Amino acid sequence: MDFLPNGLATGVGSLSFSDPPQAVKMIFKQFPNLPWWPQISHEKPILSTWIGAVDRSRIRDGKLVLDCTIDDAAKVLEEHFDSSKAPQPLNVEVGYQYFFQHVTSHQSIKKKIVKGQVFSPLLLATMIEDNQGRELLKNTAAVEVLCHYISTICFKQARLMREFGGIPLIVIDDPILGQVSSTMISGPFNDLIKALQVEMRVGIHCCAVADWTEIMALDVDYVSFDMFTYLDDMLRHKKALYCHITKGGVVALGIVPTFPFDLPLDNDKLLVYLKAGIDKLRGRLSYEEFKSKMILTPSCGTAKHTLEKQQEIHDCLLSLSSMI
Repeated sequence: MDFLPNGLATGVGSLSFSDPPQAVKMIFKQFPNLPWWPQISHEKPILSTWIGAVDRSRIRDGKLVLDCTIDDAAKVLEEHFDSSKAPQPLNVEVGYQYFFQHVTSHQSIKKKIVKGQVFSPLLLATMIEDNQGRELLKNTAAVEVLCHYISTICFKQARLMREFGGIPLIVIDDPILGQVSSTMISGPFNDLIKALQVEMRVGIHCCAVADWTEIMALDVDYVSFDMFTYLDDMLRHKKALYCHITKGGVVALGIVPTFPFDLPLDNDKLLVYLKAGIDKLRGRLSYEEFKSKMILTPSCGTAKHTLEKQQEIHDCLLSLSSMI
């Protein structure tokens, strides 16, 4: 990835603004060099957003239950996505809509990296079962259909970003990668990433324990993890991180904690923790070499806070970015 962020700050994705245009204005004011379209937290269920119109009686314990066996799931999904019930998740993401309205009338993104997000097809596969209670994550053909569907959403984002002169970076959000079989990661998921990289930079965000060596072997352009909570886990993959960076990859460090809710943010202590963490992670890279390929973000969960606390999190993040 021919990009030297040098410690720039950006967001993970979600915000909880009741006024979406104000959220977009805040992003361009505070994060002009690495903007992202905000996923505005709302009450719309994940399944209806990403799967589309479905019979509510088929939603059980938060999962969609298909009226077929797992062997026929791929065909059923293909028919659903090709039908009038097909989901249009970007049409209900108000943050996405207002972001590009703002770009159209107020703000240039020409020659800037612009970050978008997408729900992981692997995570989506855990939320759909056949009529015998088997998750679709256990069926390669069904996962391939979901990967293709998610790819269409990524291409739509990326093409709109390029239309306005931006350089698209689409980040796949998947907190369960550490629980997914290597077969699925090296198979359909890897195929998805390679297809996307023809037209965009591709990143992976995982806010949990994961096999980062396996993930970085996919040659993604950007990896994002919760450094505040999972630094020790990433340290087990220092060699892979070194290879990722020396091949041009970028690493995003989730340094500002968002939990517990009442945790005070101490910029000076976080700066000490950040610098010590960088020294542990950088291996044979110099501090400046590592920093040149580093981005800072909050940990996951910013959108669960009040507007005042979200601003405090962003202020802390920007302060660390300026001090590093």
